[in-house]
Amino acid sequence: MMGMPAYVKENLKNAQLILESLKQDHEQALKALDAFAQRSEVDENEASDVAAAATDSEKVYNQEKLPLIKSALKQIQDGLDDSEVLVTFAKYVECLEAENMRLNLHNQRLCEETGWLRDELKYTQAKLGENEALLAQALVEKRHLEFMLKSLYPERFTKTIEVSC
Repeated sequence: MMGMPAYVKENLKNAQLILESLKQDHEQALKALDAFAQRSEVDENEASDVAAAATDSEKVYNQEKLPLIKSALKQIQDGLDDSEVLVTFAKYVECLEAENMRLNLHNQRLCEETGWLRDELKYTQAKLGENEALLAQALVEKRHLEFMLKSLYPERFTKTIEVSC
């Protein structure tokens, strides 16, 4: 698994840019409606009855727009938040994958080292076996030679035994 594909990241960045642009447009629209509402209140005090009726209908129309724009702005912000979560999650997954690759390489090195150590152990055990066999053979030869010496010169060994006792 290689994380988020590049085209998905590209599309996500483009979506974030578009959502950011939409957010700015909606914020400007809200400011414009607020400015219009304040201006219409000032004009209402100075205007005649006919102009006041027209201003009232515009004011009602603008008041209907405000919740829609605020709702759209909230949805845009939610979309931006969601895209940021996706980007953060993608970075987290990439970090996990990098860590996983690092651990796999470390595991591979440890397996190779373990194999090498096993080979060394087999070689050392074989050498130990050979040396133990040589030692056993040398001990047998020593005993044989001691026996031969005792057989040839029994008087030397009897004196040594008496002296040592």
